[in-house]
Amino acid sequence: MDQTNRDRDREAAIQAGVNNSPYYKHIGMRVVEFTDRGSVMEMTVIPEHKNIWGTMHGGAISSLVDSSCGTAIGPFLGPAEAVVTLDLRVQFLRPVREGRLIAHGRVAHRTQRYIIAECEVFDEDHNLVARGSTIHTALPR
Repeated sequence: MDQTNRDRDREAAIQAGVNNSPYYKHIGMRVVEFTDRGSVMEMTVIPEHKNIWGTMHGGAISSLVDSSCGTAIGPFLGPAEAVVTLDLRVQFLRPVREGRLIAHGRVAHRTQRYIIAECEVFDEDHNLVARGSTIHTALPR
């Protein structure tokens, strides 16, 4: 098996593992694309995501940002590495009441120990509703 096929198999395994995560299932997030360039995740707004004002709670959007950034990091990790989030920053740009959100995560910078990732979240009409960044640290598994 050549390196390209091994990379694809690894990406498919990570995507399947993420999509089977109990938290991702609970909140309704899923990876729809995972490549060496980043990740694309989706989340459909459900009543349980809404705050008392009828808009999507910032915590739900923050989970999507954190997860999209974290998933994008996968190809940048060695086989014996895992990551944890040290810092999460989110800017909320417009309220979300319904529909599907699409998050695009990508790695901005990697050092031996730290990884900075960025994410943009769009609604179904391609409006930018949030953006964010994370700092993760790489740890041995």
